[in-house]
Amino acid sequence: MTREEATPETHNSNEVKHRIYQELGECYAHMGKADCALDNFQQALRYRPGSEETLVGIAVVLLQQERVESARDYFLQAYNIKPDSDKALTGLGMIAAMSGKGQEGLAFYQQAMDIDPRNKTALFGVVQMAYASNQLEIAVHYLIKYLHICPANIDILYCLAATYFKQNQLDDAKEVLNKIFIFNNNHPDAKKLEQLIASSGHACAYDEKSNP
Repeated sequence: MTREEATPETHNSNEVKHRIYQELGECYAHMGKADCALDNFQQALRYRPGSEETLVGIAVVLLQQERVESARDYFLQAYNIKPDSDKALTGLGMIAAMSGKGQEGLAFYQQAMDIDPRNKTALFGVVQMAYASNQLEIAVHYLIKYLHICPANIDILYCLAATYFKQNQLDDAKEVLNKIFIFNNNHPDAKKLEQLIASSGHACAYDEKSNP
């Protein structure tokens, strides 16, 4: 690198160009224009080689194109550059899950959630893998962790209530449903779950009477 290239002005210019191409890549990715997205992400890398967010952007587009091995390589590059990248870990979790490696995927998702408990993609990955492996206590842990930060998220509240129900923790499930009804008293799925809990409660009471 020449002295001219190393000036603060050049550095700032490269940062601006990187940001422009990065945002263009993200826009094209959201629009479903994969080739344009990849072109702009590659341009962004020219101005900031080794950018973790750009490598993740490329990996996400490649994964959408079902180019799984290439996507894994870019997620790994991003992770190696920034080991606390929750997005890179989430991507590695997705690829592991897609490859039938459920426990490995769960571990990646958990690492991502430990870094950023607000990462909903990782959270839903945790829930999916925890359900598949019958480790519901793990799902409960991270759902609660998310709700400590975003307590009014009805979708996550419902997911927690449903998980409690699956664990037969009916009182906990009802408590969470009551929180949902504060925000939406006619939430259809919550109403259905409330009815299931009531039916389960009656069944339990009948069993206790039948087997004193």
